Amino acid sequence: MTIWTFASNSNDEKIAVECNGGEFKITSESNAYTGTLSYDLTGSSLDCPCIHNIWVDPEGAGLGSVLMWCFATSMNSTFLALTLPAPEAYGWYEKLGFIPDPAAYYSIGGDFSEQEAKALAKAFPMVADRSGVEEISFFSCSNKWKLLGVE
Repeated sequence: MTIWTFASNSNDEKIAVECNGGEFKITSESNAYTGTLSYDLTGSSLDCPCIHNIWVDPEGAGLGSVLMWCFATSMNSTFLALTLPAPEAYGWYEKLGFIPDPAAYYSIGGDFSEQEAKALAKAFPMVADRSGVEEISFFSCSNKWKLLGVE
């Protein structure tokens, strides 16, 4: 089991991220911060690590970026996938470098307007370059959290 420890840049809070059998979990001593990222290793058309769910509380505290960075640094693959992105987080996934999975997206065929194609894309799995996700998520989480160590 791997454990990352982070300290908040704005208060005295510390969090731990544990990776244990298909899940990354955030805990804090005060229970003010929590979150999970669940995944499997071959759940996409690219046969790469695939995220099934990300949940954090509170939102906007950089916890999603912490989870994504821990996940990306732990995977030994070229790509990462995301099964079905939550509509409210779609823009965040795009900022991390995720795009609609081409194998799924282009399989529907048809002649769609750009607006229709963008709307349809949100209903498909997403993929990203792992090293890009690692870099962007670390930059994003380091604005709010400082990595203290890895065990």
